[in-house]
Amino acid sequence: MSELDDVVAALAASRKYKTLAPELLRRVARRALRGGGGRNEVVKRAKGRLHQLYSAFIAPPELERVEKLVAALPPAPDEATLRATCREVLKRHTSTRERSEPDARFYAEIWKTTGPPRRVVDLGCGLHPFALPWMGLARDCEYVALDVDARIVAPIATLLRAMRQRGSATAIDLLTDEADDDAALRAPADVAFALKLLPTLERQRTDASLQLLRTLRADHVVLSFPSTSLGGRDKGMDASYRQFLEGLLQRLAPAPLAAVEVASAREPTWVVSLAGVNRRP
Repeated sequence: MSELDDVVAALAASRKYKTLAPELLRRVARRALRGGGGRNEVVKRAKGRLHQLYSAFIAPPELERVEKLVAALPPAPDEATLRATCREVLKRHTSTRERSEPDARFYAEIWKTTGPPRRVVDLGCGLHPFALPWMGLARDCEYVALDVDARIVAPIATLLRAMRQRGSATAIDLLTDEADDDAALRAPADVAFALKLLPTLERQRTDASLQLLRTLRADHVVLSFPSTSLGGRDKGMDASYRQFLEGLLQRLAPAPLAAVEVASAREPTWVVSLAGVNRRP
């Protein structure tokens, strides 16, 4: 067994990280090895990195609560039961907690810009798919949920079945070379959600956002950014992310890209048309 395989095996044996996409464990382990040191030091460094990238957003007890809530759903829940369960689930993840009372106007405003979608890809979805009861999507609209944690995508798959919503939920690391060839990303989409995703990607790799958007086969992407830090502080984040988005769009295409700010959003959100971006055929 190579040194890399040994570190990956140690991460995969951890109760906290064993359900993360194998590609993510391998990528983080490879980076941790560059810092040198003994095996235990490398594993500790890798676990610290995984905590920064993932565990800070949802604690294991909250994830267990999500699993219990979804397991309690009847096979064909009525609308009131479905929405009550989804509200409780959305409270469990730091990224969706401020959207735990979803606003149908938010999605209606997005579809007004994009048109009613036939295929939606939710990148780094977390628990956002539990807002589906408020999205107003047709049941034959394909909803593809992608996240790094198999334990998160499992209850999402259950939700899709309970709602009779066409779609799938898959664990994938968006920053591996293999992700670019994943069937879920190869197929064209009308809309891609990337809610609070880009800052997390940029912390892992410089220009990761640019690379992802250049290869994404979507007509529109919905981008949002956190308005405060995990600790609740503002720190001028709104102005900073607006500047980041402006620079990103300028680099994406030679011609200006249309970016419509979503007025009803609770966090800075834009719908960006990717027309004119050089994407693979």
